Amino acid sequence: MTISSLSKSHSLPGLRAGWLVGPKELVKHAESLSMCMLFGLPGFIQEAALTALQGSDAPELRVRELCTARRDMLLQGLEGVPGLRCCAPDAGMFTLIDVRATGLSGYDFMSGLFKSERVSVLDAAPSANRLAGS
Repeated sequence: MTISSLSKSHSLPGLRAGWLVGPKELVKHAESLSMCMLFGLPGFIQEAALTALQGSDAPELRVRELCTARRDMLLQGLEGVPGLRCCAPDAGMFTLIDVRATGLSGYDFMSGLFKSERVSVLDAAPSANRLAGS
């Protein structure tokens, strides 16, 4: 099964145009689910998606190179920081950082980083962990 979209790869944030390719029975159920969730894809988003897919790969490659450079800069800057273990992604624009060795929860680390450095990150721990303080 393949699921993909144009939001990040073609710099179309918020337009939510994507696709799913897979076994007919699974696709049929996914289509029913999407019809319950969506009222239709606006024409201007369909046109933007079509233009993006018919165009050159150059914009996508520029975005990929930019994200890779940012990822590499972040990983290099965090290399050797005690208590942090970085999980470098093979693709995508997010890097997960395991902060458990610092003794802080993800939520406490996130809050402390924002309060002290004004740097905003997301806590990727399940919400139940945040509520339990772990």
